[in-house]
Amino acid sequence: MELYYVKLGGSAFTYKNDQNKNDRFQEILTAYVQDALEERSLSSEARNGLLKELRRQIESMIRTDVIVSFARTLARWKNSSNGKCPKSFIIILGGGSPAHGAVKVARALQLNNVIYGVMVRQVVGYMAALVTSLLARDLTINYIPPSSWFYWEEEKDGQVTVVRADSLPLTLHGHLNLGIYPVLGGDMILGRNGWSILSGDPIPYFIHSNWLQQSISRDWKVKETIMLSDVGVEGRHAGFYDSDPSDPSAQLITRILVKREHCLLELESGTRVKIDFSELGNGEEQASIDESSNDNSSVDVTGGMLQKIWWQVKLAQKGIPTRILDYRLFDSFIEGKAIPHTYIMAET
Repeated sequence: MELYYVKLGGSAFTYKNDQNKNDRFQEILTAYVQDALEERSLSSEARNGLLKELRRQIESMIRTDVIVSFARTLARWKNSSNGKCPKSFIIILGGGSPAHGAVKVARALQLNNVIYGVMVRQVVGYMAALVTSLLARDLTINYIPPSSWFYWEEEKDGQVTVVRADSLPLTLHGHLNLGIYPVLGGDMILGRNGWSILSGDPIPYFIHSNWLQQSISRDWKVKETIMLSDVGVEGRHAGFYDSDPSDPSAQLITRILVKREHCLLELESGTRVKIDFSELGNGEEQASIDESSNDNSSVDVTGGMLQKIWWQVKLAQKGIPTRILDYRLFDSFIEGKAIPHTYIMAET
């Protein structure tokens, strides 16, 4: 059976560019956290009112229409096989504006690691519960929070990695065998030095290299990773660009060919650019949710954007290609239409 990792980016399913919504969320969250830090200075009624308002604000930041459309498209794609090459999915959610906003509040208040981690974890958990309840209208799913399974560990070479609970391969295998789509997403996870942030970008790599490749490869053929995103620039389709997509001269990178010692970037104009692996960084930025977001609307090819593809390049080296495409073109993609997107693959 064919298996796809499908990531729905936070910029696609939350109102990331609605400054009023984001500011109001941060204002409410700040008041709620400050009350907790000041040893319950508010009455219970006022505190509960703040919590209810906070939850309502998170709900208002989620694009219900995008999530419902995404679920229906996945269901239609699965059913289109008619028994031939049946498909299954592991769904990954981005952090979106609630997660980014929570991190900004934590930094502004200079919270210690314990309070910081618990606060962001609660915001992300509530958002994930809302999203998965919408997905469940059309898909048989179960949310598996990475905070329950993942653990940060640093290898001898200083490269950040994640270790797992031994039962996770069996858990994923059991879900897939029963026709249940596991849902994971950006989260706070514990490690030797306390809480750290795990974005959705490296999750397919961690799952594949540490678990699925070893435990169920005989039952499931992992075809590729599909990352659905939005660059937030009118007239521009999602994908990776050679500079800020808001620059009219920016070009879409249509293919990233991963060779043994470097990557070859092919631009929509036909130009090819060679990039050494050293220019991709080490992936540490991929493990954080920060003001620059999980998408490439404010980065360029010499900096943050290349950091973002680090994990997809590593996944390609294991034989799993990645497509980054506009969430609004997902329907066209499953119908087999040619659409603008970025394709990352290893040289065979």
